[in-house]
Amino acid sequence: MSEERCALVVGASSGIGRAVAVRLAARGMRVVAAARRQPQLESLAAETGASVVVGDIASEAGCLELVASAEETLGRIDVLVNTAAIGAAHETTILDEPFADWRHTMTMNLDAPFHLIQACASGMAGRGFGRIVMIGSTASEQGGRRMPAYTASKHGLLGLVRAAAIDLAPHGITCNVVAPGWVKTEMSQRLVDTIARERGVSTDLVWAEIGASYPSGRTASTSEVAHAIVMLTDDAAGGINGQCVAVAMGSTW
Repeated sequence: MSEERCALVVGASSGIGRAVAVRLAARGMRVVAAARRQPQLESLAAETGASVVVGDIASEAGCLELVASAEETLGRIDVLVNTAAIGAAHETTILDEPFADWRHTMTMNLDAPFHLIQACASGMAGRGFGRIVMIGSTASEQGGRRMPAYTASKHGLLGLVRAAAIDLAPHGITCNVVAPGWVKTEMSQRLVDTIARERGVSTDLVWAEIGASYPSGRTASTSEVAHAIVMLTDDAAGGINGQCVAVAMGSTW
């Protein structure tokens, strides 16, 4: 890095977001870790020295308040990483998806990224540098079975990021998506628990079946996904823009 960079990591209380915050802090960045759960954030702060912001991105006002708090703490935001998202609560189809579930998924997985990008990019553009990374999914580029709202939101996120990448490139800002397949996180565990319960089998069996579906024979780790995200935040990653970087254990669809 040509100078000490300042990073906002949204969704940093657990899973991929936490792993990203740890890695960025270890690289010497000043980090604000943001999420809704204060105890987990305080544990992260004790481990890494990161600052914390407790906030909720379920509304435009919440997104703007979170970014403003991070900017007040850091002085500026050079790097925005958003790993906050919601997954499918259960398997469904387009015939059965309740509109309330659809709307909530779009709010969290598409509206919030829009507000976060817009709020952070203005300052980045004025300084001529920025790195923005959003958490997508392999469902960003392929149809997801029995999860219409989630699939649509992740397709939409990729379109948003690619549009932003074009608009922001003249200002020295890159905007990319990292798209993991199945990863053992709290979010995916909830869906696996539901699938196992509905099928009357163990969660270990469901996870084993998911792992076996990949050429590698296993799912990705949070550390592997975080590695890809952190790579895209580097000063030297300026040539990678508007891309969907899959962490899919050999799957090429």
